[in-house]
Amino acid sequence: MTDKQVVEQDDSMDFLDMMPMMMVMMMGMMMVMWPMMQQVNSIYSGVQAQRYVGIMDSVELVADPQLRIYNITSTPSWSFAIVKNLSASPLYFGINTPDHMVTIGAGGIYRIDRLGADIRISSVYYQAPPTKQVPFRIDYEY
Repeated sequence: MTDKQVVEQDDSMDFLDMMPMMMVMMMGMMMVMWPMMQQVNSIYSGVQAQRYVGIMDSVELVADPQLRIYNITSTPSWSFAIVKNLSASPLYFGINTPDHMVTIGAGGIYRIDRLGADIRISSVYYQAPPTKQVPFRIDYEY
């Protein structure tokens, strides 16, 4: 019998040998996850815009049969408004354009929410039925 020296070979990789492979794997994961991270960032930005809580104020106006406009120049454009008809007559009301007026019934309330929208409330249009005067109040936030 001959004595043979048994040499044990270590097949495991050293930490320094694994570094390049780990770097390649991390770069691959970043390339795969980058579009998803961009989408999450845009969603987060939208949520931040929605969380804005501004200053509340109100204005009282009186509508008559002639179409009137109330331009918002003293404050930034409004993020939302609540219109309260204080009369027994209907009120015709529109925001930013007179093309899409709504009718607010006697004593009715109409809510406009433009929070997070690209175009906020910059002007309001209002009108009363013929031979009527309609007082109303707008509670708004800017």
